Amino acid sequence: MRKILFTGLPNSGKTHIFNGLTGSYDIEANYAYTTMDFRDMTLPLGGTDSLLVDSPGFHGLFIHSEEELLLRDYLYREKPDVLLHCIDSGRFRQGLLLALDLATLNIPMVLIINHVDNTAERGEVILSDRLEREMGIPVVEFDSFALREREMIGQAVNAARPLKRTDLTGEGEGVLEKFRALLIPGELPYETASSLLILQNDPTLKGQTLSLSETRLTVLREESRKLLFTGLRGEFNALVLRQRQKRVDELARLSLERKDQWRQDLPEKLAALSRHPVYGLPLLAATLILGYLLVVNLAGFIEGLLSGYLFDPIVAFLSDWISIPFLRDLLVGDYGIITLGLIAALATVLPVLTVFFFFFAVIEDTGYLPNLMVLLRRMGEKLGLSGKSLMPLLLGFGCKTMATLSTKSISSRKEKFIAIFLIGFAIPCSAQMGLNMAILGQAGIAAFLVALVFLILAETGAGLILNRILPEQHSMPFIQELPPFRWPRLSALFRKTGYRIRNFLRESLVVFMIAAVCLYLLDVTGLLLALKHVAAPVVVHWLGLPIDMVEGLLLILARNEAGAGYILRLASAGGLTVRQTILAVVLTTMFVPCFANMVAMVKESGKRNGLLMILAINVSSLLLAGGLNFLIQLVWKGAN
Repeated sequence: MRKILFTGLPNSGKTHIFNGLTGSYDIEANYAYTTMDFRDMTLPLGGTDSLLVDSPGFHGLFIHSEEELLLRDYLYREKPDVLLHCIDSGRFRQGLLLALDLATLNIPMVLIINHVDNTAERGEVILSDRLEREMGIPVVEFDSFALREREMIGQAVNAARPLKRTDLTGEGEGVLEKFRALLIPGELPYETASSLLILQNDPTLKGQTLSLSETRLTVLREESRKLLFTGLRGEFNALVLRQRQKRVDELARLSLERKDQWRQDLPEKLAALSRHPVYGLPLLAATLILGYLLVVNLAGFIEGLLSGYLFDPIVAFLSDWISIPFLRDLLVGDYGIITLGLIAALATVLPVLTVFFFFFAVIEDTGYLPNLMVLLRRMGEKLGLSGKSLMPLLLGFGCKTMATLSTKSISSRKEKFIAIFLIGFAIPCSAQMGLNMAILGQAGIAAFLVALVFLILAETGAGLILNRILPEQHSMPFIQELPPFRWPRLSALFRKTGYRIRNFLRESLVVFMIAAVCLYLLDVTGLLLALKHVAAPVVVHWLGLPIDMVEGLLLILARNEAGAGYILRLASAGGLTVRQTILAVVLTTMFVPCFANMVAMVKESGKRNGLLMILAINVSSLLLAGGLNFLIQLVWKGAN
């Protein structure tokens, strides 16, 4: 079976094209590190059964981060038959530079130019036919999920051939040939690429990767140093980059044609405003308030319709129809499978998540998050976080588990520890954020602002403390790549929202009902009452919450959305004061990261550090929420 690997820079559209070819779906977004693992699917392409493999983005065979190392190891281990190299037209030259690097592998390659409309908006046209003739490999433009594009890519894969190397000339090529003359024939896999990595002194290159003993690799490194010392003027890495950049400029000159004068349009102006040190923060505040208003009003309206016209009549009918008390309580009682399980998921939580997921998809697809990262980088530096460490924090607002896994790209152990802790501490994932907005909407905009400010202060304070007490470590420099600001496609927004809703229903619906059964059993056996008695000193006296919050905290242990859904119903029924609503949101945002995120924390930071972080997060959440309880009682009498 033919093995086809997608390659490209981060955020170059690999997953978009993979989804289009395979008919599957995984989250796409307009920022880097959306894809953090390999994903494959078998299908006929070009008349031949092929294994298509989606991969994380990377910048070159010379490694700068752990996820790039995973990709290079995959190339050496799996030896794909064809590379589908994806280039975002907005970063045309950078994509070509990576293609020249991959050409050293001598693997047949196809270039796929994605988002060709970006260059058109800037007054440039990519002449794909001319680029194909100049590079000697198939070039395909990809825009949508059309069957015609699948057929074109299938034909291109059949015609794929290695990209002829024309990037190294003169002195650089001479050094490479002298080094290759020192090798035993067939000694190195991907001989040209491996030779260049040894000459460039890539510190991550291991003998195991090259099927060599470490002793032999040490000898080759020493030979390369002697060769570079005696046969080269200047630094080899700089020479390689300079010669490749010259070739990229030639290709761009031949294949890019300017049609008219480009003028800055509204999306680029918005991008500039979003990262502006003065206007960026008001724009962020406006974005948060817009999300709050949408969730509170639109989701509340949908929930009212579903409850009033569908679920309330069903519950009333079943209550009258079921004559057996035990069965009635089990199904439609306070802890019923239908009332607390099914209806809580479908009528209370689902409308909120649908509205917020759509809103968050707009934010993702415009490219707002990377620009926001530029705005927040100075604050990040005070927390001990470089630009590369800030991106996982922003990804945490989508999914905390994936954000934690993305910290593998952080080279500094100190920065990685701080980032993992802060992701698990006071950052809500997209589902929890939407539900938090809905809960706080029951208490008004002032409650929303108080909870937001407190969580920001708690997160910032934790970062400052960790930055001060953890030993300093050197971190690698990081250059943030800013994707173009885009108007999102409505079809893509609906598809992404639907994907997330399906995942929620598939993963959570059964959990909601099982959690309801467990609470019912705890209630009828008297264990729930005993547990409330034990928890009362903390929940009621220290945290200032009603004793019914015990059920919410128990449901959070099952799944965050289940606990948040219960708290939303409690707040909607008037069971929480303004103060208690704020405290409930603050506590549940910081308390007990979801199980998947806890596993990711242990995986990325080690068992000991991971368990210590989880313990510290939970203890801190209880202490801080209790302190906030007494502070609100002192300064905001109307909230009680």
